[in-house]
Amino acid sequence: MKNNMFGEPIFQPGDTDPFATFAERFDTEVPQTLTARFLDYDEVCGWGCQLADDEGNELGVQDFTDEASLRAWLKEVDVQVEDSAVDHLERLARPPAPPPEPPPRDPDIIDGPRVPLVYGSAATEISISRRAWRTMHHVPGRWRQIDDMTHTDNWVGKLARWAGPRGIPHRGEPFEVFVADDGFLCLNPRDSEGLWEPKDLALVPSPDHLNPFEKALRDAGHG
Repeated sequence: MKNNMFGEPIFQPGDTDPFATFAERFDTEVPQTLTARFLDYDEVCGWGCQLADDEGNELGVQDFTDEASLRAWLKEVDVQVEDSAVDHLERLARPPAPPPEPPPRDPDIIDGPRVPLVYGSAATEISISRRAWRTMHHVPGRWRQIDDMTHTDNWVGKLARWAGPRGIPHRGEPFEVFVADDGFLCLNPRDSEGLWEPKDLALVPSPDHLNPFEKALRDAGHG
């Protein structure tokens, strides 16, 4: 027998008379019955349980190597095992329930590319029939058409020129659009300024230059 940090006795293998210990600890008559509750295993304390008398007083049991030795000791010292303790052990012995099946996915929806956020990025999904995409960051975002060129993410991978004053396309060579680290669009990987916005660009139609959402639709056979 040992004591816990509060000075309460803890029964261990080899202890012989828990009834007398209860009477001494709680200054009562020797209890007529003791009941074992909450049979369980702990990595530090081994197999154990709680013993309780009819007055609700409780003391712990620890340090048994397996369930069988704990049950044998309880039987030896004439302690009953509460039904709920048996139920608890049966629940421990059951294999874990398989995770629930995810709901069937709408066949109109496919996975889209990740898009940058202010901090990190977000997954997207694409509606084939709508030809639109939305972010799936915590909660679904609103649908955006994949050819809505007012949205920055739809410009990535497209061919464009600087729009110039009043939206008139510049006569210079067109460049493929990409997003710089600052979140603005660039027409040239060597352009350190990277301060273009959708309103500053003029689209140059090209079947070879698709944005990530158009590529995802194409790769899924819906180009």
